[in-house]
Amino acid sequence: MNGRRMFLALAVVGIATAVFFLVRSAQSDVVYYLTPSEATERRPEFPDGRRFRLAGIVVPGSVVESGGEYRFNVTDGADEVPVLLVATPPQLFGEDINVLLDGYWENGVFVSDEALIRHEETYETPSPTSVEAAG
Repeated sequence: MNGRRMFLALAVVGIATAVFFLVRSAQSDVVYYLTPSEATERRPEFPDGRRFRLAGIVVPGSVVESGGEYRFNVTDGADEVPVLLVATPPQLFGEDINVLLDGYWENGVFVSDEALIRHEETYETPSPTSVEAAG
């Protein structure tokens, strides 16, 4: 009986240890996704350098390209966040477009090294008349 209890105790300790390390590992790999309002409101939770994702709409008239970097603002309709994109933007990047940016705060600016464009998931094939008109 002592052997069984010892085995059971070791099994419980082993499982608890494995669960602890799995949870800890998962927490360190979490990337948060926030809107501009949430990012501004929760700023203290994300100090400079802590990565998260920012989702919003590129504010019309705010895009400025200089030396391969892009400065613009994103909004969720309630708040705006200034962004510095230090990577090549996606092909469909532009004003009034939904973007998902991966980056971090740096001195009040969201610095992004990856930008994704959200687009419609539907695709419509060209009608025969539009194909004939193009050809």
